[in-house]
Amino acid sequence: MSNRPDQSKDRPKESEGTAAQVEAKIDLIQQKVPDAQPEQKGKDILQGIISVPPDKLGLGLKETRAAAEAFLSNSDKEQAMQKLQPRFEGAITQSDKDFGKSMGENWSNVLVARRDLGMINSQLMGANAQAGEILRQMPPEDRARAMAVITLLADDKIDDKTKSSLREKLADQPQLLSIADSAAKLQERRKSAEESLTKAQEPLLKAAMEQSASRLVYAQALQQSGRIGESFRVKQEGEEVWKANVSKIMATPREPVKPPLEV
Repeated sequence: MSNRPDQSKDRPKESEGTAAQVEAKIDLIQQKVPDAQPEQKGKDILQGIISVPPDKLGLGLKETRAAAEAFLSNSDKEQAMQKLQPRFEGAITQSDKDFGKSMGENWSNVLVARRDLGMINSQLMGANAQAGEILRQMPPEDRARAMAVITLLADDKIDDKTKSSLREKLADQPQLLSIADSAAKLQERRKSAEESLTKAQEPLLKAAMEQSASRLVYAQALQQSGRIGESFRVKQEGEEVWKANVSKIMATPREPVKPPLEV
């Protein structure tokens, strides 16, 4: 009877490149738009952001998209950046506000869902401890049989008729059966709690992605205009913003921050 929630399939991986994560999310948005253009090989984040319909973006990233579109339409990238830099930076400020607004609206939901999941996990740990104590007092051969039965009873793929037959094998262990039944109910509650937590985290992760993306798009525009040092620092800031936000939202450890290189 495992008591640890499995959110690994939903959790962003910090080992992946942040720019790649943002591009993947942009592609996901495109897939939901019937008339979206097919992905092109070698597409960069500037091209990616302008391919997303504005109504799919928050206020800050929508402004970033407009600035990126204007930047790409100008063949003189250095001149374009001089003109559009305030617009890119204003979009970053707006994306920060967007994230703050989302935190204000959704963070309490995350805390409640996280608390509920934690309580269920604690109860599961208690059930496991009780079952373990009973099993330790049984003869080895009976213990192995009981553990096998408990494992099968917890398997969703086993039909009710088979489970009823399995329960008869533990008829001489009513307390163990009771604990197994309680654990099964807790597992169902945990599944529901995990879904609630994921749902509560989604708008925050979207806002965090946009907060990071506004910087990554700007960083690439800076790079194309020849301002490599600024580009590096803005890109690193975007990646660190993403890591910090994901760490907070998902309650995961955060990698140490590396100091920016002097360029």
